[in-house]
Amino acid sequence: YSGAVDAVLSLPASINGIPVVAIGEGAFMGYDSLTGSVVIPASVKRIGESAFFGACSGVTELHIPASCTSIGSKAFYGCASLTNLVISGENVTIGSQAFANGAFESTMDILFENSVSSIDATAFEAVTATVHYPENMSGWDTAAGQNYGGNLTWEAYTQGGEECAHDYAEVAECGGGVQGAEE
Repeated sequence: YSGAVDAVLSLPASINGIPVVAIGEGAFMGYDSLTGSVVIPASVKRIGESAFFGACSGVTELHIPASCTSIGSKAFYGCASLTNLVISGENVTIGSQAFANGAFESTMDILFENSVSSIDATAFEAVTATVHYPENMSGWDTAAGQNYGGNLTWEAYTQGGEECAHDYAEVAECGGGVQGAEE
């Protein structure tokens, strides 16, 4: 990738009529001018290893769409300014150090909208975050409460009858609000 991005990087859903279904290994690796938000299209199913490694130090908001079920190792390594992360996919697999060394400047808010398949033990290494997850949904019985290499505080929320708005400023209010913290 080459180009100037200073507010929002919106990746295309298709190129020449062909759907974009993956972000390849190292696609943005080392490109250090990304700031603001990264918008990943609903067509993406997989984010490759080191896709944004070292490229997202200025990114503050990131939404992984419901279509994405695999986030590769070190995919978003070093996103030091990331404060709001929404992972919408169901049965998502998150690789080693996928979000490691992020949120140095403040505490990150992470919102999982569905269940997880697996989260590597180092996925959030050196990250301080509050993680919001849907209570009474499969996959969270053993996943919630783990630190995954970081300093994570877990809060369960009850999903409301309406879709989440993905309002990053109100991430804790998604799905009816946080109903209580898990210990």
